[in-house]
Amino acid sequence: MNPRSPPQKKGLHQHNGSVMGVNGTIGALLIGSYLLGSLPIGLWIAKKVKGVDIRTLGSGNIGSTNVGRVCGPVAGTVVFTLDIFKGLLPPLLGARLHPDGVALASGWLVLAALLAIIGHNYSVWLGFQGGKGIATSAGALFGIAPPVGLSVLGVFLFELATIGYVSLGSILAALSLPFFMAYYYTGDRYRLAFALAASLMAVYKHRANVQRLRAGTEPKVHWPGGGKNDNPVESSSTAPLAPTEAVVGRTADSTAPAEDAVQGVVPHRDSDRRAADNENVENNKNDETVKDPAPHVRR
Repeated sequence: MNPRSPPQKKGLHQHNGSVMGVNGTIGALLIGSYLLGSLPIGLWIAKKVKGVDIRTLGSGNIGSTNVGRVCGPVAGTVVFTLDIFKGLLPPLLGARLHPDGVALASGWLVLAALLAIIGHNYSVWLGFQGGKGIATSAGALFGIAPPVGLSVLGVFLFELATIGYVSLGSILAALSLPFFMAYYYTGDRYRLAFALAASLMAVYKHRANVQRLRAGTEPKVHWPGGGKNDNPVESSSTAPLAPTEAVVGRTADSTAPAEDAVQGVVPHRDSDRRAADNENVENNKNDETVKDPAPHVRR
């Protein structure tokens, strides 16, 4: 009996084993990327720090910005850092996987990064609701396209330093993402598709912020030494008095012209006229008493 297997059959078994190993690794990477991204870190941190459901406070978002406003800057920084790692780890780990000595194609790494963002935005643990994906998208970008990540970060920081809206900076950074990706990775259709998908998701998730920006009610970042009043409407203590308020505190004559009452002008003209008439009457009486008529002689 020949203990050796036929060479062709052995090669077929090796090929099937290699395919199964690669496919299994890719499947595990993609599912794990989504599940990692879906972890609601902001929700857990807020419950741990303040014992609150962050979805019921502030903007209702589970991201680091809302957590920072409600629970403090330390909690917000922790959420921001962990959300970045949710997007960064899948492509980095995927690049180190070599099933049967075969490196995964870059397209699978890009897809893993995108699934981490989708997991954050549409978490299976939150009924397919979630955050806005900015921090997770930043981590994913640094995992698959570091030059693009730095460029987009520059756009965000420039807006934050000059205008001061976190939401507007995030939207502008998302809109610039496809252009930077096309510039740095010309012809890479996988990364360009990632950029378009991530950009559209980020803008869509910020639609409520866009409404608040248009209404002038979106909160700004307060830098040390900066102004604190971001409301364009003046407060009542500093607003100019209305025309009717200018007349309060004085007794207006009922016969005053209407325009005087509106403009806050004290109507002296009628009172002066009556005073002059009274003076004339008194003068006439005095004149009559001064007259010396001829005496009547009794006969």
